[in-house]
Amino acid sequence: MVSVSDGAPRRVVVAKIRMRVRPEKRLELVQAMTDLAARARRAVGCVAARFFADSEDPDSFTLVEEWRRRRDLDRHLNSDEFAVVMGTRFLLAGVAELTLDLVSHQADTNEILRRRGNGRRSRRRGRGEPRRQGRAPS
Repeated sequence: MVSVSDGAPRRVVVAKIRMRVRPEKRLELVQAMTDLAARARRAVGCVAARFFADSEDPDSFTLVEEWRRRRDLDRHLNSDEFAVVMGTRFLLAGVAELTLDLVSHQADTNEILRRRGNGRRSRRRGRGEPRRQGRAPS
């Protein structure tokens, strides 16, 4: 989520809330969490905030927020905006799972390609696949 354009590693605090909604309350939860993510993105210290739907379970969702510092996240957790999350508990089919992670380094696309061999694609021969013997005659 965080773009590392200057090549310097960035530390962020990532808050993830995984939740499963009661099917009849899905629309209400989606509206509340979409609004919360938009408000969080405008908060001081917020790097990113996104609300995701699970592709395999239409009633499961994850809210992911990235913060520059723990104190920025703490301020958000104590805000009126975050109180919305607490107010959505009655919409859920169970208890939401909240995790906080300190990410000390994030790699951008260039670093990933560099680690893969300067962007060259390597194709390994699969088991049972014949070796190529060169170019076929024209």
